[in-house]
Amino acid sequence: MMEFVQTTEHRNFLNVARIYWDDLPYPTHEGLDLCIGYAKNHGDITNHCHDDFFELVLVTEGTAFNFLEGNTFPIRKGSVFVIHPNQKHGYTEAGSLNLFNICISESALKQLPVRLLSSPGYVALFRVEPTIRERKGVPPQLILSSESLEDVAAIADRLRGILADPEPLNGIRARAILTELLTLITLEYQALVHTPARQVSLEFARVLSYMQTHCGEPITVAEVSRQMGMSSRTLHRSCLNYTGFSPKQLLMELRLEMAKQRLCNSSDSITEVAFRCGFTDSNHFSRQFRTKVGLSPREYRQRGAGTDSE
Repeated sequence: MMEFVQTTEHRNFLNVARIYWDDLPYPTHEGLDLCIGYAKNHGDITNHCHDDFFELVLVTEGTAFNFLEGNTFPIRKGSVFVIHPNQKHGYTEAGSLNLFNICISESALKQLPVRLLSSPGYVALFRVEPTIRERKGVPPQLILSSESLEDVAAIADRLRGILADPEPLNGIRARAILTELLTLITLEYQALVHTPARQVSLEFARVLSYMQTHCGEPITVAEVSRQMGMSSRTLHRSCLNYTGFSPKQLLMELRLEMAKQRLCNSSDSITEVAFRCGFTDSNHFSRQFRTKVGLSPREYRQRGAGTDSE
C-alpha cells in the first residue's frame, strides 16, 4: 500500500458538535465544493454532524467503531461509507485508524454525469444506505479488496494533490477525477456478492433511480410498480421503510425538488416548470409547492435558493 501523509488532525475542531464547510482544513479548489483530507492514527472523535456536506469515508488501515444516530458499527481496512448532512456520528477505538475524508457538497455532486448519479450502485451507496444505517442499524456494506482499495486510494490521493494546487484548470481535472473515483466505487458496490442488506439497498436504489430519472414525466405509482416488477404493496412498503414516504409522496418530493432547481436555474415560466417536472396542472403544482416550501413558486424564484424557508 502506498504511504500517505497526514494533512489534518480531526480532533482540533473548535466546535466538534457541528462542523461546517468553512471549518474544514482540507485542501479544496475554487469553483468546486469538494474537500479531501487524509488522517493517520485518526483517534476517537465525539458525536458531531455536518450541516452542509456529504462525507465519503475510505478506510485504508486499521479498525474502529463508527457510531451513527445511536447505532454502532465495526469498520476496518477497505470499508467505504457515506454520512449524510445532519447525521450525528463519530468514532471510537480509532487510534490505529487511517482514512480519507472526502467532503462533497450537494452542488458538487450535481455537476457529475447524470448516468452516474442515477446508477443503482451510486444511489444505494449515497442515498439509500445512509438512511438504512440510521433507521435500521445496518452496518456499512462495501468493503474493498486489497487490490481495489489500492486503486481507489491512489485516485483519492491524486485528487487530494490536485485540489491543493491553485491552477485554475485543476477544478476541471478535479471534477473528472472525482467522477472516476465515484464510478469505481459504484461499480465495486454493484459487483460484490450480494448480502441480504445490500440486495435490499440495491433493490430500493433501482426504484429511487427510476423515480428520479422519470419524475419529470407524468408517471404514476402503478407505472413505477410495473417497471420495477413489484407489487404495489411491496413498493409501498419499500418506500415507506427507507424514506418515510409513500410512493405517491416520494414522487411529489422528487418533483418539487426538481422544480426548485428549475425555478432557480432556468427562465422557464411557472407553467413550463410545472409541466417539465411531471405536473399536468400548474395550479395543482403551485398549491403543492406552497404547502411544502412555504412560498409560491414565483416567491421562491424571486428570493433565490439561499432563502428556502423549509
